[in-house]
Amino acid sequence: RIRYESWQLKYSRGRIKIMLRKNNIIMVIIDIFMLFLILSNYSLFFNEYASIVYMGVFISGVIIVLFCKFRYINKHDLYIIAFFITVMGFFLLFGKNYSDLTFIIISIILILTYIVILAVSQRYGLKIILDSFVKITCIIAIISLIGFVFGTYLKILKPFEYIDSSVYNWSTWYGYQNYFYLYYEGQYTNIFGMSILRNMALFSEAPLFATILSEALFINVFLLDNNRKRNIILVIAAFTTLSTTSIAITICVFFLDFYRKYLRKKKLIIIVPIVAAVVAVIIGIIFYDKLFNNNMSGEVRIDDIIACFKSWEQSPWIGNGFKNIKVLKDFRVDWRQTDTAGLSTGIGGVFSDGGLILGSLYTIPFIISLIRLLKKGNKDLLYFVILLFFLFFIMIYHYTALGMFWIAISWYIVVN
Repeated sequence: RIRYESWQLKYSRGRIKIMLRKNNIIMVIIDIFMLFLILSNYSLFFNEYASIVYMGVFISGVIIVLFCKFRYINKHDLYIIAFFITVMGFFLLFGKNYSDLTFIIISIILILTYIVILAVSQRYGLKIILDSFVKITCIIAIISLIGFVFGTYLKILKPFEYIDSSVYNWSTWYGYQNYFYLYYEGQYTNIFGMSILRNMALFSEAPLFATILSEALFINVFLLDNNRKRNIILVIAAFTTLSTTSIAITICVFFLDFYRKYLRKKKLIIIVPIVAAVVAVIIGIIFYDKLFNNNMSGEVRIDDIIACFKSWEQSPWIGNGFKNIKVLKDFRVDWRQTDTAGLSTGIGGVFSDGGLILGSLYTIPFIISLIRLLKKGNKDLLYFVILLFFLFFIMIYHYTALGMFWIAISWYIVVN
């Protein structure tokens, strides 16, 4: 009996070690999956090697699903997957320019990421995949801060090479200094009359990096454990991007965190309106400078939002065609009526391209989640859903693998 119990104990220990090893492998694969998703947000690596990034998302996603093993899939999740297939299939058959390879790829990735979220959440909980996103973002932020401080401003680190932006099929206004393919510099912005270099990490523009930082900070504060070290890294990186949106979101995040700590406990309740007023003034000053002091990015975004919704009126149901930016030309201000002008709004672009049908994929989960979360009083998750929709409205990652991941998360929140 003693020998049997000893053998059983060794067997149990062996199984535990195997399970721990397997869990560690899955965590690493989830991190790899998340890294490729983040790189898809128009990183300079993605702009040159998009096929590698897409392949990385697909392979790592499939491995995660195989490792996690589904225990069950409820009918509501099946309805959502069927809805994805129906919408994407409709545009492949009847839409304009939707046979584009990019649309086919992101359609597959949308379905895959939803299944990945289901598989991971069933086995480990949704927080595991959100924690991975924050962790990878923090690593990128640390590398970018090292490059920004010791390369861009102190000149201790020297750039590896200079690359013209046309190589990456991006703006022709500037080129990039490449620091060992881990950090790039090249984009300036005007703040109160001063031209200053921005921290763009390894992305095509600083606002693309700022979007990811804003999401990571919000998730860390409201949906995870509010880790202070991570908060500090993300906040410093966000301010070095000099993105109006990111700075405003950062201020709002900490105000909301302050609000829930003190108002719910009914402590120092008189301070809350004062702090709210100060926050409103600071954000107002930032946006005023952005919109009225010859700051081009603010003017461009407003012009694009107006142009997109005017073009949407021409074909309200199925839109004007996938990535059909040329249709916006006649609705833009005179100096932007060219074939080379880009786009600076996400949801506006979706409605212009695909009308109400494609737009429903982005807006329905927001509306349903908003109603349900307001009824349940889950303010933390409510704030997160609002943030996601806001970023989709003003940023341009609506056709990226990362954008598909956040759409999948939004639909998951609706059901679960």
